[in-house]
Amino acid sequence: MLFRLAEADTPIPAITLPPLTETERGWVADPDTIPVHARLGFGRAVPEGALAAILDEPANWRPISDGGHRLAVRVTSPGAAGLRLGLRVDALPDGATLAVAGAAGAALAPAVLSGAEIKASLARDAAAQRNEEARDDARPRR
Repeated sequence: MLFRLAEADTPIPAITLPPLTETERGWVADPDTIPVHARLGFGRAVPEGALAAILDEPANWRPISDGGHRLAVRVTSPGAAGLRLGLRVDALPDGATLAVAGAAGAALAPAVLSGAEIKASLARDAAAQRNEEARDDARPRR
């Protein structure tokens, strides 16, 4: 399936994540000092209201041929070597499509998931969490 994430002449709204803290910059300068919990990356929250402002702006949504709409959002993290994106899904139609791509010119094709696939993955995650909690509850206490 070929996906055009945005038209070349269409401005893409952007979310810029906060820069690294002084401590994190120190870890980058001396990777041996990075605590175990931070070795996979340093979390950043989307600035308050940034995503809502993009979602609420009708001009950001582009009509597509099936009568639906498409939204492209660029997420940047200044100074980051890479970027992983976590999404919180409150509600999503099964027929929705989420395509996530790297920077322009990246060698990887976009990852494309349906709303049904995303909700099934979330259900598996929730079931695994419940199973882990049940195992924890069943373990003898010392």
